[in-house]
Amino acid sequence: MNSMYPMDFNTPEVEAAAEKIALMFREYTTSDAVGGKYDPMATHFFNGEVAMFPNGPWIIPDFSEAEKAPEGFYDKVGIMLMPCAGMEMVPTPGDMVGAKEEEKIKAAVDFLKFETRPENQIKALEMTGLQPVSNDLEIPADLTESDPLMAEVLEIQNHAKMTYGQNQAYWYQNTIDTFSTELPELAYGNITAKEFCEKLTESAAKNQE
Repeated sequence: MNSMYPMDFNTPEVEAAAEKIALMFREYTTSDAVGGKYDPMATHFFNGEVAMFPNGPWIIPDFSEAEKAPEGFYDKVGIMLMPCAGMEMVPTPGDMVGAKEEEKIKAAVDFLKFETRPENQIKALEMTGLQPVSNDLEIPADLTESDPLMAEVLEIQNHAKMTYGQNQAYWYQNTIDTFSTELPELAYGNITAKEFCEKLTESAAKNQE
């Protein structure tokens, strides 16, 4: 998952993962999950129709919004790392310095250093909900009281034993498209996990032609 533009998906690990995905579609989710958009899937979670919903900390504010979740829903939610204490690293928008003058470049870099100080990452979290990128941050007591789920996120991320990238950032675009189009076929049992991985490998190979 941390390889940039992977070419070979026919490995035991990827095939086993595809088999688990197929199993989850068959036995552990709602009948409309195949091809489902985000909003209906989130609604199932908010309505208590599914027990788990893989997502990131940006969803936490929704737990307290009356138009999205029932009253008291926030207090019913727990947070955990991915299996084997893993955590997905999701890319976020970055900053670019377009100046040519040396002093302006230095000033821009100094500002970015200021912006990303640990205390300012916490401040951005409190003001905008922007997730901090650093580990081992000191969690303010008032955050633990006002938003215990977010405080829990900051705590458990320090215990991740592995981090892995997001396929939308690492894969060729046509391979991502193949994943999307072939996933229903895998879920419905029309192709095997091995065949699914073969199709991903074939689509990646087209980028070398």
